[in-house]
Amino acid sequence: MYKAGFARNQEAYEEAYYMVFNRLDWLEERLADRRYLFGDKITESDVRLYVTLARFDVAYHNIFRVNKKRL
Repeated sequence: MYKAGFARNQEAYEEAYYMVFNRLDWLEERLADRRYLFGDKITESDVRLYVTLARFDVAYHNIFRVNKKRL
């Protein structure tokens, strides 16, 4: 998100923008059949992902213009 938000040119923004949504698609596929990212117990990665996703629509979608779609 931050690479897109603080990109210094259009090319860097677009590269980061598409990387964000490719990674979100990957996460959606990964979590489609499991509760946690790694194994059967919650990890720091799960907590960090939750925090990022919780503020996506409020902050990143509007402020950083990472707005292909809302979560």
